Amino acid sequence: MKRIFYLAMMAVCVAGYIRAETPEQELIIVENGQSAYTIVVPDADDPGKRLGAAADLLRERLELTTGVKLPLVKESEFEGGPAIYLGRTEAARRAGLPVDEIKGWSFLQRVVGADLFLVGEDASAGIQGRESLGYQGTMRAVTVFLEDQVGVRFVLPGPRGAVNPQLERLAVPADLNVAWTPIFDYVIGRRARDDAYSIANHFFGQTPIVRTYGGHSYYTAVPAEKYGESNPEYFAFSGGARSSHGNHLCISNPEVQELMLQEMEGQLDLGYAWVELAQTDGYVACQCPACQALHPNIGERIWIVHRKLAEEMQKRRPGKKIMLLSYGQTGDPPLSFTNFPDNVVIQMTRYTPADFDAWRPFNVQKSVYIYNWGRARPHVSPRYAVDQVRLFADNGVRGIYLCGGLDQGLAAWGLFAPSYYAFGKALADPSRDADQLEREFIDAAFGEAAAPMRAFFHLMHRRLEVYALLDRVRTHKFDAMAGDFETHFFPPKVLNDMTHQLARAKEQIGKNHAARAEAENIRARVELVEAEFRYLHSVASVFHMYRAYRMLPNWTSFGLLEQKVREYQETLDWLFPDGKPRPADGLRAPFNGRKVGQGGVPFNWDFALLREQ
Repeated sequence: MKRIFYLAMMAVCVAGYIRAETPEQELIIVENGQSAYTIVVPDADDPGKRLGAAADLLRERLELTTGVKLPLVKESEFEGGPAIYLGRTEAARRAGLPVDEIKGWSFLQRVVGADLFLVGEDASAGIQGRESLGYQGTMRAVTVFLEDQVGVRFVLPGPRGAVNPQLERLAVPADLNVAWTPIFDYVIGRRARDDAYSIANHFFGQTPIVRTYGGHSYYTAVPAEKYGESNPEYFAFSGGARSSHGNHLCISNPEVQELMLQEMEGQLDLGYAWVELAQTDGYVACQCPACQALHPNIGERIWIVHRKLAEEMQKRRPGKKIMLLSYGQTGDPPLSFTNFPDNVVIQMTRYTPADFDAWRPFNVQKSVYIYNWGRARPHVSPRYAVDQVRLFADNGVRGIYLCGGLDQGLAAWGLFAPSYYAFGKALADPSRDADQLEREFIDAAFGEAAAPMRAFFHLMHRRLEVYALLDRVRTHKFDAMAGDFETHFFPPKVLNDMTHQLARAKEQIGKNHAARAEAENIRARVELVEAEFRYLHSVASVFHMYRAYRMLPNWTSFGLLEQKVREYQETLDWLFPDGKPRPADGLRAPFNGRKVGQGGVPFNWDFALLREQ
């Protein structure tokens, strides 16, 4: 359907409207500190302030790049002249633009005569009780315009996260005509608390398409706190007794199944098109005779019950979809049957080419639940991220859930930033080249310090390419022993070379006549990377010395290990002075402000006590 929509829009672009011929090859928006343009927004109410945010962003960035602050008016107050029209204006309709066909995160950029139109959908999606849930299509159109035509780059969230070129002249092609619609129906998971950064980089956050529970709906459908005492028969029989601990359910129980159905009905009736049906995390199977009679294999039991519930939902809510989780015991496709009803979407948590091949005979639509982010240590390179997006696009994945999102858990905004950027840009266009995206990010983010920062990230990313080969998306755990990851991917030479490149980068800041404000932005970005790398360096150094001690267990190596553990503790104190996150000067705090730390051997050793023994 998206391809049909895209083709229809292009047909309208060609056949439905003939642009007035002008001799100019471009529209001059700003020149010599002056502009004749006005930003015009529709008269309609803007309850979610979606259009207002888009207009403010455009106006702010144009002022920062050109020094000119364009007037901003509602359409009924506009007195004429060339304009940048945002959203579904009457002027856009008069120009023949298919404004009402632009849905979701799709957008249209079009020059008509002397006017520029940036159009998207900017409204609540109509989910009852979730009025804030909707689209900011015009904001998406604005961010892409700012990137493609103005040269702005949204490299990190926060006041110092955007890069604004200094322009004496801003012009756009007179034949500008861009129609875009997303490849994926949704990309969700908590987004950065910076709308411009998130939308520019395709991290849209929530979606009105699917009601998801973060992977596990049993907790909500049959909550232990509500039914644990009154209905113990709802919960798993294990170890000789029924227990609501962990909220594991007796899935053969008809009343439990009905509660699941009612939960799905309720969510779909709010307006969602899909609803997730997913077992508890760390699922413990019920061993009552009725559950065991379903099938000897635990995963098959879940598939059988979930398929039965999907069939019932097809009768109760025709046209709606049920998203079944393939995870844990249901990680593999079912063996006891070979098809699902056509209202089923499978949410895959393993997504290698072999996994897609295994699901192909079932002819079901697919979404994915991915584990790229949310760790303190970097493990995803830009190449890995782009290749992953291409794999999803090639296999018809409908939607992507980002486990932990980008603003939850230990988001490493410094070390992970190039991979976030490459992943987001590939979501919009999987044909983008990963190496080019890496360079684009580093050149924009680090300016005059770009050369040493390219060397810094090159050292890290090329090591992580090996991890992409060794790790097979939760089917093989490479770092089964503590320190395996750090010692393999960050050996001493790599750590030393990365440290050297960071020092070079800091020396370069301010040397090449960058504007003072941008030099300070670059300094803040480098310092954020340095803070997160300092932690990674300290952890890896401890593990390297621990392995040396195990190879040569004497008091000399013991003392060196003690020193590295002490330096690690000093790094933690530096990252979290007085127990609070270290500020990042206009950016997100290191590791998103979340407390990092290592447990276990040798970090928990009492070295003084060991010396006494």
